[in-house]
Order: sequence, then structure tokens, then C-alpha cells
Amino acid sequence: MNTATQVDAEQELASLCGLLNASYARLVAIVAAALADESWAIAGVRSPEHWLTMRVGLSPFRARQVVAVARRRGELPSVMNEFADGQLSLDQVMVVARYAPAHVDASVAEFAVHASVPQLRRALSKYSFDPPAESGHEQRSTVAAEAGNSADDKDEAGHATVDNPPTWNGYALLEDRSSAPAELSMSYDEGGRFILRFSAPADLGALVESALKEAKDALFGAGRPTVNMGDAMVEIAGRSLGAVTSINRRDAYRTYVHLDTEGAWLTGKPRLPRQIAEKLACDGILQPVWHTQGAPVNVGRAQRIVPSRTRRLVEDRDRGCRFPGCTSTRVECHHLIPWADAGPTNTSNLAGLCPFHHDAHHNGDFTISGNPDNPDGLTFTSRGGFPIRPGPTFTTPTVTRPTASTATDRPPPTTTYRGPSGDKLSLRWVTFDEPREPALV
Repeated sequence: MNTATQVDAEQELASLCGLLNASYARLVAIVAAALADESWAIAGVRSPEHWLTMRVGLSPFRARQVVAVARRRGELPSVMNEFADGQLSLDQVMVVARYAPAHVDASVAEFAVHASVPQLRRALSKYSFDPPAESGHEQRSTVAAEAGNSADDKDEAGHATVDNPPTWNGYALLEDRSSAPAELSMSYDEGGRFILRFSAPADLGALVESALKEAKDALFGAGRPTVNMGDAMVEIAGRSLGAVTSINRRDAYRTYVHLDTEGAWLTGKPRLPRQIAEKLACDGILQPVWHTQGAPVNVGRAQRIVPSRTRRLVEDRDRGCRFPGCTSTRVECHHLIPWADAGPTNTSNLAGLCPFHHDAHHNGDFTISGNPDNPDGLTFTSRGGFPIRPGPTFTTPTVTRPTASTATDRPPPTTTYRGPSGDKLSLRWVTFDEPREPALV
């Protein structure tokens, strides 16, 4: 690539990034307005994040980012102005929204346009901000070196008694996470690899760590010379399932693998590598599911309760809640035509709905029709008769709706995105101007 071509690419990239940042700022402004008047709360939509996932096509992670920034939009005008001008990216603004208190908005905005996302996270997460000044009270310095500089600031024993206010340490802007309940999330990446993330208070974390170390040591003692913590986690899971004595309970929590002529896959998950499929087919217990004219044999009106095999087929077919935009993978089998009204217990009459949307449907919030065996065979209709579907809905407005601010009316930026300066960040020199009020005399 010659120098001229490289310069053209850099200029086009800077212009595109400025436009992209400004577009995200407009999206945040729209979401902020929707939060204010609750226009996101249409039939079946469980949260603003769900609304964005359904209407805009964002991933759940990106939708959470946009909503989090929108909730703080009114508190950070300087940051949002730089955002609307295309000089801050959504990821940069997200870090500021997470860590910076409102009263340092202008100072943080000045710093943010020169810092990369990692630099912003390092600086803001470690900086001890003063709390905002209350009316009639003076904000005191939080620097420990200032304590005890005068005789008035010492007690009889000579110890410093300066009453510094508590500081904002970033996470305190949302909540104190040190004692929050334990959390665990599970997912699969694009290659079908299982990912487990666990977060807990320190004492519970130590308990889990000890259990993993014990399992690892047990595997090593059983003759496996190379073991790691991942092997220990699998060993703990095997012990737990092996201790189940009830046959029904054991079958309910058995791992089922679907096989066909092209390979294998877990219920509702991507296909497995061939070597894993061959191992499971060799060692596992096979339970055939017979098909008639390409459809699995159903039980019809013979029983109302969905059989385990039929339930697994429905869960694998739907791979989550069928309501548009819902990301829940925990589903219940719903009879589209109620069994009491002669509805069969067949896959063509069963749809996977999460508990929230299952209850909402039975409460009359929306209706469902169609054949769930077809990927796009279901139609969802609101209580008022309007279709519920992914993507934006286009209507002709009869009333001009005010926006949260004039930021949504800004034209696209004419300046290019400057981006981080690229300089090395030294936290020793990072300070933010925190407005202070004089003490009452």
C-alpha cells in the first residue's frame, strides 16, 4: 500500500467513525426519550433492552450498553455533547457512564476525548472522586497528606481528625459489588465451545476454590498426571450427578445428544466436532425417535402432559423463547390450541415460551397463531390487534413528539473523529476538576 492510499484510508476511517459515533449518540437520545415516556413498554416487551434487541437488531450486550448510557444522559451533558459531535465512541461513553459522578462531567469529558477505552477504565475506576457538595457544606480534600496539617485538626493524642467525606470509587456509582450475591452465567461461543463465568463474594469464592483444588488433587491421586482446574470442574459436576439416586430425577438432568447422518449436537446448541460425536455414539445409550413423512411421531390427544422426548425436540427446534427478540433460553412448552379445546400434544401445536411470555400470553397480552414447526411460522399479535415482529415499525405520526434534547436534531458531524492521543497514561498526573462550594460562616 503506498502512502497516498494509506492516508486516504485513514481519512475515510476517521470520517466514518465520527458519523458512527454521532449515530450512536442519536440512538442514545431516542432511548432516553423512550425511557422518559415509557414508549418502549409495548405488549410482551419485558425491558428496554429487549425492545432494542427486537427493534434495532442489537445484541443483548450492546443493548444493555445503550440503555445504561441513556439512563445517565441527562447527568453528563459535556460528555454527551462530545458524543454527539462524533468525538467519543459508545464504548468510551460507556466507561464514563459507569464510573464518573455527574459533578465532574466537564473535566472527565475533556480527558475522555484523548484517552482510549483501556486508559479511561484504568483512570476512572481507580480515581477517588469527592462526593457532590451538599448545600451549606464544604467539600474537603480527600488527599490523605492534607490531614493533620494544623493543631486544630488533631486530638489530644496528636492524631489527625480531619473529617474527610467518603469518596466515590467508581463501582459505588452503581452498587457495592463486594457483598452482592453469587452469580453464574453460561454460554456457547461461535465455535460451540462452552463458557462459564462465576462471580461471588470473597468468602464464597474461597469455598469454590478449595473444592476445585480438592477435585484436582483427587484426579491427580487417581493416576492422571496432567490435570487442570477445568478437569476439576468436570469432576465436581460428575460427582453431583452421580449422587442422584432418583431415576426420574437422574433422567431429567441427563445430557442428551441429537444424532443424524451429518453429525451430532446437544439440545439447542451448535453441532459438535466429529471426534466428540463419534465418542458419544460409541459410549452413550441410544434412544431412537421415529419419523413419519419427515416429522417426529407425536402423541396427539393421547396425553396432555408433554412427553420428555417431545419436549426435548421442541427445545432443540426452538432454541429459546419464540417471542420476537426474547433472548431467554429457559422455556416451557405451550399448546397453541389448548388441550382442553382438542389441541394435540404434537410439535406442530407446541411452542417454546419463557415463563414471562408464557404468563403474558395467558394473561391476554398477545395471541399466537401459526405452525411452530416452521422457522417463521408463528404470528404474534398484541391485545389491540397490532402485529408484534422484529425490526422497526413504520407509522405516520399525527402528533410531533418532543425529543429528550436537541441532540437528536444535530446534523451529521462535519469534523472527523480525532480519537485517543496514543500517549502513555500515567495515573499520577490524572486529576479531575471537582467543583467545590464555600463553607457557611
